[in-house]
Amino acid sequence: MKLCNAVITLVVAVAVTILHSTAAENCTCGLARNQQLLQQFNVATGGATWYILWTGSDICSWTGVTCSGAEVIGLSVANNNLRGDFPGEILQNLTSLRTLYLGGNQLTGSRTLASMLPHLQKFNVYDNNMTGTLPSEFGAARAPAMTIFIVGLNQFSGTLPESYSSWTLLTQFDVYSNHLNGTLPEGFW
Repeated sequence: MKLCNAVITLVVAVAVTILHSTAAENCTCGLARNQQLLQQFNVATGGATWYILWTGSDICSWTGVTCSGAEVIGLSVANNNLRGDFPGEILQNLTSLRTLYLGGNQLTGSRTLASMLPHLQKFNVYDNNMTGTLPSEFGAARAPAMTIFIVGLNQFSGTLPESYSSWTLLTQFDVYSNHLNGTLPEGFW
């Protein structure tokens, strides 16, 4: 009986060690991947000229970065002198991103807006130099939990996509001072 209890204890200890080791490796791997993505974002948006620079090796302590475990869930670098084309092709790889605040910068373009993430809840690119049309793919099918959508003071043109009217959780919506025309899609309010 004592031998049986010892074997069971040993098996449980080995299993716990393996699970803990695997979880730690996944956490480290996730942080390393996210650090690489944030460094790419930094370079793509002129990070050397940002007002507040990212320093240190712990990305979760960088100004404007919010983490949950190994995942980046928030990125808020508004009014920080970001420049260049909107880096959607990089941001789409931050697969747990829920909050994105990039307002008050000098970002341009819009072609990669549609690549944004299904978990995104808060999106703010207010007061940049974004151009083009607002992509219909960015509606509820792509971002069903959207609560805040702010794109005012840019250069967007065209009409507001019908798909945006299916954001049922929306609490704040701002498309002020763009070159949009037409009316709000039916069912928007």
